[in-house]
Amino acid sequence: MTDCQLLQHLFPFHAIANDCCNARVQFARVSCNPYGQITSLAINTGYESTIPDQLGELEALVSLDLSSNKLYGSIPPSLGLLESLQYLDLSINNLDGPIPSEFSHLKYLNYLHLESNMLSGTIPSQLQNISFHNFENNCFHSFPHQNSSCTFTQFAAPLPLPNKDCQNLADALTAAGFSPLPAGSCCTWPGIGCTQDRVTRVYLPDAGLRGVLVDAWGALPGLEELVLRGNGLRSGVPKGLGNATRLMILDLAGNRVEGAVPSELNTLKRLGQLYLNDNLLSEKLPDLSGLKQLVVINCQRNYLSGPFPASLSFFAAGFEYNCLSGTNLQNQANCILPDTIYRIQIAAGILTLILLIALLIGFYWQEKAAFTRSIKLNDSMHQLLLNSESMGRSGASGGLVIPAQPDTADCRTVMNAFTPPLLICCSAFTGAHDNPVQIQCTPGGNVTSISGLHRKLTTGLTGSLPASLGALSYLQSLDLSENHFSGEIPASYANLTALTLLNLADNSLSGPFPKGLSELPLLNALFLQNNHISGALPSNLLNFSRHNYDNNCLKNVPNQDPSCVFNPFAASRPPNNTDCAILSTAMAMMGFIVPIPASGCCMWNMRYVSCDEYGFVTGLTFGSSGLKGAVPWSLFGLSQLSVLEFNNNALTSSIPEEIGKATNLQVVDFSYNALSGTIPTSVANLTRLQQFYVQYNQLSGPIPNSLGMLPQLNQANFAQNHFTGSIPQGLSWMTVGFDHNCLSGTSFPYESECEESSVGGKIAGSVVGTIVLLCLVAWYLRRVYVKVKEAQHSADTLEFADPEKPEYWGEDDAVEDLQHEGTESQRRWKS
Repeated sequence: MTDCQLLQHLFPFHAIANDCCNARVQFARVSCNPYGQITSLAINTGYESTIPDQLGELEALVSLDLSSNKLYGSIPPSLGLLESLQYLDLSINNLDGPIPSEFSHLKYLNYLHLESNMLSGTIPSQLQNISFHNFENNCFHSFPHQNSSCTFTQFAAPLPLPNKDCQNLADALTAAGFSPLPAGSCCTWPGIGCTQDRVTRVYLPDAGLRGVLVDAWGALPGLEELVLRGNGLRSGVPKGLGNATRLMILDLAGNRVEGAVPSELNTLKRLGQLYLNDNLLSEKLPDLSGLKQLVVINCQRNYLSGPFPASLSFFAAGFEYNCLSGTNLQNQANCILPDTIYRIQIAAGILTLILLIALLIGFYWQEKAAFTRSIKLNDSMHQLLLNSESMGRSGASGGLVIPAQPDTADCRTVMNAFTPPLLICCSAFTGAHDNPVQIQCTPGGNVTSISGLHRKLTTGLTGSLPASLGALSYLQSLDLSENHFSGEIPASYANLTALTLLNLADNSLSGPFPKGLSELPLLNALFLQNNHISGALPSNLLNFSRHNYDNNCLKNVPNQDPSCVFNPFAASRPPNNTDCAILSTAMAMMGFIVPIPASGCCMWNMRYVSCDEYGFVTGLTFGSSGLKGAVPWSLFGLSQLSVLEFNNNALTSSIPEEIGKATNLQVVDFSYNALSGTIPTSVANLTRLQQFYVQYNQLSGPIPNSLGMLPQLNQANFAQNHFTGSIPQGLSWMTVGFDHNCLSGTSFPYESECEESSVGGKIAGSVVGTIVLLCLVAWYLRRVYVKVKEAQHSADTLEFADPEKPEYWGEDDAVEDLQHEGTESQRRWKS
C-alpha cells in the first residue's frame, strides 16, 4: 500500500486521489519526496476523530500538522516511531492522557506544540529542551500556565503589587508621542485593554506616534499584546521589553526602529507572534532559541546582517530583503541603511561644493596675478578699483521672513467651530501618516480644505455640525467623517459655493438632505454613508462621479438601513447558507491557530467575525493574527462580505482574481504582508469599495485604472511596493499613499527607489563622479599654479628693474607691455 492509498483509508472524507503527491487534495496539504513518499501532511479543518495509529507507517514523514481540529482520545505511541519527524503540531484539540514515552526517541524533533488540549502527567525532560515547544493550557503536573479546571495546584503566579500600570503606561505612551493623555483610568483609554485593572493589551496601530520606544513597556507585568505597527517610532527595540514575560504578541512593524534585535527577547517564553518587519533594524541577528512558543516571526525588509541563526530555520520565509548569509534565503540585498546612503551622497555633495570653491579660488589667483601687474602702472586706478570692490562688499544681506500664523476671519471661524477649539490653522500633516489633519489655506489665509478631524486621532467630535463653517467662501473640501455628530446638516452649507467634496460619513446625522446643497455648482463628490439621513435625495446627486449614500433611510437609494420602516430595497435572503463552512476551511488553510466552527461562526468571536441578521458573514477582522501562506480564493464566495481586514500577517502569493466576485466589499486591508504580483483587474467590480489598503507588500505592475473609477472609494494606500506606470487619473485626489514605488510623473517621496536603481549603483555613481571631478580640479589647479608663478615672476621683474636700463625703455613702453598683458589675460578668460 502506497502512502497516498494509506491516506485514502485514514481520511475517507477528504477525497484524496491515488496520486496525492501531484493532485490537489481537498482540505489538506500534502508534500512528497521523489519516491512518492509523503514528507509533509497538514489537516486543519475541524476534523472530529481519533488520531489514526497507522500514521506511524508514513516512514518519510518530516512534518505533521493536525492542529485546530476536534481530535480526541490519546496520542498514539506509533507517532514516536517516525524517525525523520522534525515538526509536530497537535495543538487546539481535545486530546487527553499522557505524552507517549516513545516521543523521547524522536532525535530530530525540534518543533512540538501540544497547547490547548487536556493532556496530563509529566513532560519528559528531553521534550522540554527542544527548540520550539508549547505545553500550555493542559493538565501537566509541575508545569506553569495550565488549564484552570485541572484539580492540581495552579501555577499562575499572582501579579505583583502595588499596581503602577497606569503610571508606567503613561510614561511609555508619552515617550512614544501619544499626547495629550486622556483623563481617567488608563483602562478606559482608546486601544488599551485591562483584566482586573492590569494592562494586558495595547493596540495602537497607525496612530501617528512619532516618539521613541522606552523600557517602561517592560514594566507592565500583565501585558500580553503590544501592537504599535504603522507609526513613526524611532530608537531601538527596548531591552526592557524582556521583562514583560507574559507577552504573547509583539508587533512593531512599519516604524523607524533601528539598531540590533536585543537578545533580551529570549526571556519572553510565551511569545508566539513577533513582527519587526519594515523597519531599519541592522547588525547581527541574535540567537532567539529561548522563544520556545514562537509560531510566527516576520523581520522582512530590514538591514539585518551576519549568519542566519540555525534556531530560526523554520521561519526563513520571514527574513527576506535583509543582508543575511549562510542559507538559501531569497532577496538578500538590503546591506546598507538608507541613512548611510544619504550620508554618502551628502558627503559627495559637500566635497563637490568644496572642489567648485577651489576652482573659483584658482581662477581668482590667476586673474589677481595679472591684476597685480596692471596696478604697477597706475596707483590711482588701483585705489579706485579697491574702492569699487569695497562698495561691492558692503551690500546688505537678506534673509527669509517667516510669516506668523495667519490671524484671518477664516482661521478664527475654523479654530472656534469645534469643542475644544483647534490650535492650528493653515497647517498640514499634523496627525497620523495615513490620515493627517489638514487645514489648508490660500496665501492670504482663506481656508480651502478641512480634513482628518476624525476619531482615529481623538475620541471623536460630538454635538451638531458647526453651522459657522458655512461662512468659508473659499472652502473646496470638507471632511468631518468618522465622528459622533448628530442632528441635521446645516442649511448654511449651501453658501459654500466653492465646495467640490463633502464627506460626512460615519456619524449620527438625521433629517433630510438640504436642498440648497444639491445646487452647489462645483460639488461632485458626496459621502453620507452610515448615518440616519431620511427623505429622498435630489436626483442630480445620484449622478456624481464619487458618492456613497449607503446605510441611511433614504427612499430613492438602494442599500439602506434594514431597520427603516419603509425599507423598499431590503432584499430577503435565505436563512441557510454555507458561509461558516467556507470560512472555517479558508482560515485553517491560512494557519489560523484557533478553529472556527463550520456552523455557528457568527456567535464564535465577534472580534474576528461579524454577520448580518440572516447569518451571512459580513466582516472579517484578522489583523495581526499570524496568518500565513496564500489567500484562499474561496473566501470571496462570501456573498455579503463587506469588511476584509487581513493586515499585518505573513500572507504571500498574490491577491486572487476572485476578489471581484465579492461585490459588497467596502473595506479591503492587505497592508503589511508579503503579497506579490499585481492588483487584479477584477477590482473594477467592487463598486461599493470605500477603503483599499495594500501598503508594505511586494506588489508590482501598474495600479489598475479601474480603481480610480470606483464611485465610493475615498481612502487608499499603495506605499512601499514596486508599482510602476502612472497614477490613475481617478486617484489624483489622493495626497499621500504612493511613496516608495516606481511611479512616473509624481513628486512623492522616494519614487526613485526602484528595483532597477540598486544601492550599489547609487554609491558607485556618487563616488566615481566625485573622483572624476577631483582629478579635473587637481589638473586645473596645477595649471593655475604654474600660471600664477609665471605672473608673479613677471611682476617682480617689473618692480625691481635695473635703474640703468636703456633710456629708450620708458613709461610708454611699460604701458604698452601691460596693455598687451591685459589683452592676453582677457583672451585666456574667454578661452
